[in-house]
Amino acid sequence: MRRILAIGLLFIALALGAMALAGRSQLHGFLSAGAGHSVTATYVERVQTRAEVAGAIVVLIAFALWLSPLDRWPLRESMPEISEKSSRANESGGSLALTPVAVILLAIGIVERALLLAKPIHYDEAFTVTEFASRSPLFFLARYTHANNHVFHSLLLWMIRLGAGNRLWALRLPAFCAGIGVLMVTYWLARRLGGETTALLALALAAVATPLVEYSAQARGYTIITLLFLLLYVVDDDRLRGVLMALGAWTIPTMIYAAAAWGFWAVITRREWHRLAMTAFIGGTLTFVFYLPILIVTGLDSIIANGNTLSVPYPVLARELPKTFVQMARDWNLAFSPVLAIVIAVAALVAVLRRRSAGTMLWTAALAILSMLIVTRKVPFPRIWIFVLPLYLIAAADSIAYLFGRLTACQTSPWVIRHSQPDGRKAGIANALCAALITAAGLLAWKGVSMTEREDFLEDPALRDIPSLAASIRTLPPDARVLVTSPLDAPMAFSVPDRRLVQDRFDSDPASVRAAMAAVPLRYLVASTRQGGMQMYRQLALPYVLTPARRFPHATLFELRSPP
Repeated sequence: MRRILAIGLLFIALALGAMALAGRSQLHGFLSAGAGHSVTATYVERVQTRAEVAGAIVVLIAFALWLSPLDRWPLRESMPEISEKSSRANESGGSLALTPVAVILLAIGIVERALLLAKPIHYDEAFTVTEFASRSPLFFLARYTHANNHVFHSLLLWMIRLGAGNRLWALRLPAFCAGIGVLMVTYWLARRLGGETTALLALALAAVATPLVEYSAQARGYTIITLLFLLLYVVDDDRLRGVLMALGAWTIPTMIYAAAAWGFWAVITRREWHRLAMTAFIGGTLTFVFYLPILIVTGLDSIIANGNTLSVPYPVLARELPKTFVQMARDWNLAFSPVLAIVIAVAALVAVLRRRSAGTMLWTAALAILSMLIVTRKVPFPRIWIFVLPLYLIAAADSIAYLFGRLTACQTSPWVIRHSQPDGRKAGIANALCAALITAAGLLAWKGVSMTEREDFLEDPALRDIPSLAASIRTLPPDARVLVTSPLDAPMAFSVPDRRLVQDRFDSDPASVRAAMAAVPLRYLVASTRQGGMQMYRQLALPYVLTPARRFPHATLFELRSPP
């Protein structure tokens, strides 16, 4: 198999060599067609240079794969650290079986996420669809123009749009399915680490944890990398781990933090350096191959040096990084009361101090990530760390399960373990705890759904008016143009995919926007009623008089009239 892959890589290298040697005029036409505008001669020259360098790297990888002793290395082997509770995990009737309580908790998590599928669109998911998934794969597979391009996720969205169109609930299905997978793998991983009680507690917490819930109902790639990260701890095939790492990195480049978290844990617990090296080689090679079109067309800097990933000076890092972690802690505990949030935090810390397996996973992930941030001087958004949240909840669940076991002197229940016969008193206590856990999870899930009405759930409250605004715009004359500014531009373009909109985005040319509005006889403006909602319009300095045409709860549709 490895030699077949090596031959395939050599064919890719030949294609890259042909691109590097192709005529400039032919390549110019091809690149211009893909970009949607004419590219410069300098750009074409850079593409050819990158193709030449990438081809050489592919050749080296092919020879390394051909000569590697991959077939002689034991790449499938259960890890002793993660298997220490395997006998307890199998008590419930199989390593992948769900007990009745687990099924109920899983159903609670699924229902809560399903209810959010119909919630208003967010800016980032609308931008992802309008800027990438609505275009040809030749565009978003080869261009990393914005960090919203979660490439693998964009490809999934593109395939869904072929059959379902722009139905928002359908476009959210990849994240939704991955979110359900996160719950399943959290349960399995927690059961392997600490037994059934730990697994049920971890599943209950993950089912209602706000970031895991809300990003399961947004057309974004965060639940995908969370699922792939958790699977690194569950699968026992290093080749498959390499594939998981590559798919995660192809979704969001910050998967490198997740891979480092798993790798550091594996170093601490396994110390099998050759297997770790081979996993890294497979993952790195596949990631390089997946990103080859982007590396050639837009270059490495488009991934590692765009506006969202620039390094900052250490004084800025010292000031901003703690703020990011405080915001992360706030987001993680939105669905929990302050008391419960403190209990979870203390329980996770106890698992670390007691050197539990779940605690080891948590502290190794935290240390690996923090070290990388300090070295690279990065301050990512708090949402980047969603993939660590299940480990945090599993560690907390492990300590709470231990406490329950000490207080009740029982670990079993007829609901939890169907083939055991505990005495009546212990069974009654355990069943009461299970009922309380289900009730608490249900109440927190209801709270999580109601919390979507909070002010900061959306970037702007006016996003809630998008369907009504779109319906009104469709009734305007065909020659009318409607100016929309951020953050309403992408959501409006998603809902009104025609030529009536003139978008003033964060990357727009103000002169072009002014010219587009001046060239039509009928002009309108959609503006948010919140404070600052008119700021971008004022910056355009358009010479028109604003006349309200229709008002909505959080937005207003203005007619822009020429001054008398």
